Amino acid sequence: MKGLLAIAGVLAFLMAAVFAVFYMNVRPKNLPLESAWQHIRFEREAGDEMIHAYTGARWLDSQRYFVIKGDPSRFDDRMKKLSEKQWNSPGSPHPWLVRINEGPGKDLCPRSESTPSWWDVDALPSAVAVDVGPEGRHNGFIAVFSKERGLVYVLDR
Repeated sequence: MKGLLAIAGVLAFLMAAVFAVFYMNVRPKNLPLESAWQHIRFEREAGDEMIHAYTGARWLDSQRYFVIKGDPSRFDDRMKKLSEKQWNSPGSPHPWLVRINEGPGKDLCPRSESTPSWWDVDALPSAVAVDVGPEGRHNGFIAVFSKERGLVYVLDR
């Protein structure tokens, strides 16, 4: 009986350890700011400053969140460049569409995960969102431009 109890204890410990390792690999966490440039579709030469980088739960539906400090006088040019570029996903038969929406932040950026406190897009009274990706599919990105704050919020799906 003691042997079975010992084996059960060891198995329970191993299962807890496996769960802990799995959770540590998929948990939401801040990303190193330098690594954010691997995911962002903006040029470093523009003088942007990365403020925040975060990844949601990396499971089936991972999203990355970035905040970039940029020059608001260049935002119109950036939005135009994003809307004129031909976007495609490698190997996808569906072309990516560019949709531009203007309004309060809470209406511009749908999310499926809880976000960190600094991701305050919902509090923006006015912003412009450039949504790039295939219609009805969950990939691509949304860039929300806030001229008043001089910030670009990027949701990389």
